[in-house]
Amino acid sequence: MPDDVVLNKVASLERCIQRIRQVYSLNDQNLYENLMAQESILLNLQRTCEVSIDLAMHVVRKRRWGVPRAGTPLNCCGPMDIWTAN
Repeated sequence: MPDDVVLNKVASLERCIQRIRQVYSLNDQNLYENLMAQESILLNLQRTCEVSIDLAMHVVRKRRWGVPRAGTPLNCCGPMDIWTAN
């Protein structure tokens, strides 16, 4: 069964990315001068970062991976498929 939190976070990411593309495509010629378009793009970039961090924290908590040890590479655990249920 899909995790609703993951689905909502992914949907939010998709909306933000779609909005960035939309604003950029409408203003690609005069983006340097259009502060509203710049602010919209930056706000949505910030939201994508925040949602990505929230999503990662949610997955770590649900999988009970705990706090990473310093210097431990992420690939040491093998493939981590976050879309399959445990």
